[in-house]
Amino acid sequence: MKRILFVDDESKILDGIRRMMHADRKRWDMQFALGGEEALKACEAGSFDVVISDMRMPGMDGATLLSQVRDRYPGTARVILSGFSETALATRSVTVAHRFLTKPCNATELHSTIERVCTLQDLLCSAEVRNVVGSVGELPSLSSTFAALAEAVRDPETTTGRIAEIIEKDVAMSAKTLQIVNSASSVWRSE
Repeated sequence: MKRILFVDDESKILDGIRRMMHADRKRWDMQFALGGEEALKACEAGSFDVVISDMRMPGMDGATLLSQVRDRYPGTARVILSGFSETALATRSVTVAHRFLTKPCNATELHSTIERVCTLQDLLCSAEVRNVVGSVGELPSLSSTFAALAEAVRDPETTTGRIAEIIEKDVAMSAKTLQIVNSASSVWRSE
């Protein structure tokens, strides 16, 4: 049975997730931690296949938590579930989370994300391979946004404005684009 840990600093949010995921209680062993410190204690007590964390929490934020999970438990899939889509926060999450979901997140999207990361883990037979893949900052994704972007790029009539409209719909893609652009511009400035 796959073990899933949900982390948020608001007990009402965790209660809502618990209710939303109630039908899956026999399918997945789900635990709920109130904040980053409690989450790390839960991880120390027993391993998890997936950790899904809020980004903005007092004390230890989601990026810090997932960074520690990545370093200590690289075979664990890491997902940010956040109501904040600020570029700086999204950029920090890109290197520590495999997926970024925005609140409110419906049950279908949350189930689908958990199923995808668990299926990928099952495909990676050995613990060594899971640990190597788990230490990667992000997993490849063929989202509808990516498909729309690929189609737009292939169309010679597509404007840069249209490409920007597509990218801005996906917080993680926007953050990664900013990360790449900023990295590239710093390289160009140094030459």
